[in-house]
Amino acid sequence: MIPRVIAMNGTGNGGVGYVYIPVFTELSTPSVGRGALIVKVISVSSLSANNPTGNLEVVETCSIGGYAIPQGGADSAVVTGSTVYIVTIEIGFGLGGS
Repeated sequence: MIPRVIAMNGTGNGGVGYVYIPVFTELSTPSVGRGALIVKVISVSSLSANNPTGNLEVVETCSIGGYAIPQGGADSAVVTGSTVYIVTIEIGFGLGGS
């Protein structure tokens, strides 16, 4: 399971568009049950961007261990709206220790 960037269009060029970007951070080994998966939202931040053309291209590139996902490099989408809100969600993850 690999979270992806989510792009949501507004209602036409005069509406509001949204882009949600997940960012992963490794947590230090928490002192909970061995092998327990810990996932928590660390922070959420946002900013707005004026989009005078009404179309904003969002390009996603992700690489894990030297492999690009999706294969071939990048995926893209066009977000419509005169204002686009860009929301970054920092997600922490880790495995419990003994």
